Amino acid sequence: MAEQDLLTYWNSRKLITHRRPPKNGNKKLKTCLKDALEYYSTEEIKSSIFNYSVVLKSKSSYFKYKWNAAEFLDRGLEKFMGNPDEVYGTYTDGKVMMEVIEDSTHPDYQQYSKFSMMGEIN
Repeated sequence: MAEQDLLTYWNSRKLITHRRPPKNGNKKLKTCLKDALEYYSTEEIKSSIFNYSVVLKSKSSYFKYKWNAAEFLDRGLEKFMGNPDEVYGTYTDGKVMMEVIEDSTHPDYQQYSKFSMMGEIN
């Protein structure tokens, strides 16, 4: 169930959309989801996906490589984990953070607030 919840969240961020749920044959994705959930909570993984999607979509981002969900979980999960402010500072010129923080109507404002309240995730 948590695997499907994470895949639904991944797809909601409009990155690379996955149509096949892990239980229907995408073995690489299923393995990556299972491995990630062994070490991190669903909320920690969602926070990392959120940070990655905001950085990737930002015009001020230095990071432009688009991973599919399995690649992200394997290569990027820990890179984008943590306080959004610190992650954005690593991969952008900092303007993305201000775009989200200063505009409560920004589509990512509520999630940014939620994930920044989680604090540093180790």
